[in-house]
Amino acid sequence: MPSLDEERLQVALRQCALRSPATGADATAFERLRRESAEILPRLARDLAEGTWRPGPPTLTHVSTYTGKQLEFWLPPVLDQVVHRAVRNAVDRITETRVLRDWVSGYRPGRSRVTTLRHAARLHARGLRAVADVEAAPAGEARLEEVVGWLTPYIRDDAFLTVLRTALSVFPDPTAPGTTLAPMLVNLRLSRCDTALDGPHMIRFGRTYLAFTTDHGEAERAFTVIAEALHTRGLQPHPGSRVRTAVNVEDLLLNGR
Repeated sequence: MPSLDEERLQVALRQCALRSPATGADATAFERLRRESAEILPRLARDLAEGTWRPGPPTLTHVSTYTGKQLEFWLPPVLDQVVHRAVRNAVDRITETRVLRDWVSGYRPGRSRVTTLRHAARLHARGLRAVADVEAAPAGEARLEEVVGWLTPYIRDDAFLTVLRTALSVFPDPTAPGTTLAPMLVNLRLSRCDTALDGPHMIRFGRTYLAFTTDHGEAERAFTVIAEALHTRGLQPHPGSRVRTAVNVEDLLLNGR
């Protein structure tokens, strides 16, 4: 694994500054971090390399999804956000080449809900208009070592894994939404189910699987296969999951579950 050196932390800081919706104290902290990065980031890089870095406590806040649903959101201190982004950048290089199937579209560079719907529209245009729409229900709390274990088949760098373990240790649940790491962990957790679901007519966006088929019976069978793949990993379909017939592509991924 690449070291989380000053150069990579600087890249992560620029990414955080561009994407952060921070206001108030957080906005002030980001501005200070940008002004003093020449002093702060080398020290942070040394702490990470020596294993002495310790994250601060996250703040619980709430955000609205595009469907209006309110979600709990654990916001780390700004310096920790930079560490999370640098870790995510390093892991993304591995997940893109070794872990994620091409039909997985959420939380990936160059992928979005728009690109997912374009993929769905191409399948729909081929006459595949019955869809097994299966969302993996939130799995509840995960153990820290279980979460780190999702990466150990691909990463053997103990120092890097220690940084990840330390970063996640301050959250009530290591998979709690709010950190830059949370989407990465969703993909890692579900990638273990994806291996049983490879096929030319499959899409996953975040926690939602869409299997495009020609008729209701085939979609029902696809629903069962997806549900069984989830069950083998201790997960289950959200109660709102269902088979859709004569589907309108624009209605996908707008379920508000």
